[in-house]
Amino acid sequence: MLSETIPLLAQMAWIDEIRPRTNAYRVLMVICAVVIAVAIVAGRRLADRPGQRVLEHAIGWSTIGVQLFALVWRNLPGNFDMQEALPLQLCRVVAWACAIAMITRARWALSLTFFWGLGLSSMGFITPVVRTGPVSVSFWLFWAAHVQIVGIALYQIIVHGYGPWPRDLRFAVIASVVYVAVVVPVNLMLNVDYGYLGASAYDRTTLAGRMGAFPLRAVKMVAMGMVWMLLLYLIARMVGTIKERRTAQVA
Repeated sequence: MLSETIPLLAQMAWIDEIRPRTNAYRVLMVICAVVIAVAIVAGRRLADRPGQRVLEHAIGWSTIGVQLFALVWRNLPGNFDMQEALPLQLCRVVAWACAIAMITRARWALSLTFFWGLGLSSMGFITPVVRTGPVSVSFWLFWAAHVQIVGIALYQIIVHGYGPWPRDLRFAVIASVVYVAVVVPVNLMLNVDYGYLGASAYDRTTLAGRMGAFPLRAVKMVAMGMVWMLLLYLIARMVGTIKERRTAQVA
């Protein structure tokens, strides 16, 4: 580790590793929140101006750039690991939907951005599986992607007022079933663990680690994901109804 080879960094353990509930982790969360907030504030200030679309395209294409770089880097001879090589983790799949949502605002992409991005990928901030520090490329790939994914989801809600319709929930559920149907066989055939639906062991401090062992963990993860998307939909609809009533009262 770098902190072991450079004396000056010996007291800076976060260089090599950042774990939840530490000061370094809290600082990281603040930085992520600030980056997301800056993009949202900029988007609101540029509302109905050409600059807003420029900003959104920049965010969308930068998201694609991060995913392409990650795909290439993880498949380099010195980095290749079948567990990381394929772009099948849920966050890597939804990152493309988030990019498309920012660039085109396609409804299906907005649906996945909301339910998979905000609803599921946000767990990466609460129980991150990547514990490496900023000296690791994995650190930057993980956190850049999650800031983009969750940031874009919040951007669409706050800047454009996105709210899910019943068909959005239906699409997200069907997409989730398709994802599970594809990933589980891949995990079994290649002995990998994409989507946390395989047989790998996880630290108990992570959400996947608390779900027990495979195959029960996979069942729990899928069920919990479906329930969480439904709850997120109901909360969003309730908030939307309250806003509509207030608007009607003002009018």
